[in-house]
Amino acid sequence: MIDRGERLAHLRREAGLTQAELARISGVSDAAISLIESGKRGQSFETAIKFSFAFGITLDYYAGMLHEDTPGHMSEFTSMKTKLRKIGEILV
Repeated sequence: MIDRGERLAHLRREAGLTQAELARISGVSDAAISLIESGKRGQSFETAIKFSFAFGITLDYYAGMLHEDTPGHMSEFTSMKTKLRKIGEILV
């Protein structure tokens, strides 16, 4: 069975995000993300949904039940990440 904390860390690094950036995008605190990635804390179904939505991937792909998600899922996420960063710059 896949370790969800390791999976989260892998997806976050693949997307080129820091824990703080993922926290802003997902609505999950960076402290919680750190604890989840280190295996010191589990995550609820609702938190998994937030991460899936933040990465622009399906929940079953996030959970490791599929080896591939929709084609180009990370390139779409990278585009979304760029847009979110621009919005964040405008709001600051």
